[in-house]
Amino acid sequence: MKYRKIERLLFWFKDGDRDLTTLNDQFFGLARLLTRLLNEIYIGKKIKFINIDFASDEKYRIFPQIPKNFVHYYGGGGGHLRFYGELDFLEFDSLNEKEQKFYIWEKACSYMRLASNTIKNPSLLEATNLAYHKGLANKLNTNYKVLEQSILLYNQLIYTYVYIEFKSDSMISKLVLEKGGLIILEKEIDKAERGCEFFLEIYKKIEVRENNVIVKIHRGINYLPFYVLVDKHLITV
Repeated sequence: MKYRKIERLLFWFKDGDRDLTTLNDQFFGLARLLTRLLNEIYIGKKIKFINIDFASDEKYRIFPQIPKNFVHYYGGGGGHLRFYGELDFLEFDSLNEKEQKFYIWEKACSYMRLASNTIKNPSLLEATNLAYHKGLANKLNTNYKVLEQSILLYNQLIYTYVYIEFKSDSMISKLVLEKGGLIILEKEIDKAERGCEFFLEIYKKIEVRENNVIVKIHRGINYLPFYVLVDKHLITV
């Protein structure tokens, strides 16, 4: 069976009638991690959007028409799934940042299991269970490679990739060159605020021209491709 894609999964934090955008951005990387891990094995129907709400009791009091732990799903436009989950903010606020990350991971995956069973999608349930354990095994590391390629520099094969690093207040993209499993060059390409989805999608291709390593950028970005001239001694030592 051909693998289908989950295009986008995001977390939304809500307290009463307020959208907590700071928390949305804080856990943006974690939502991207869950998306990537699900897509590694998911073979069910295509799902364009998955949104998971983490909302206070006050939110459900103000909007009683939305039940807690309610699943809304419809198949139009590739499939749209929303889970209206709950979050005890007193408990959440008592945790440190690392504990909060694992706390949200546990809740997000439990909500995905409930949603999978509700919409009768066994492939999504299986993908969720495997994603849950793989994420924990990797200590919920949200950094990842958006582009990777082996290139020829000075007649030597070099493993090259663009790497996204999630910081406490930003996302940073880096060009990394490896030889024999060792990093020989690392250069920052750009920086963006957490939550900027487009920033993760602008890197299109890695090329080599006259010993310059070039990262081709989406044509909608108003700056030139990223160039790095690589010194021969970095490759040949």
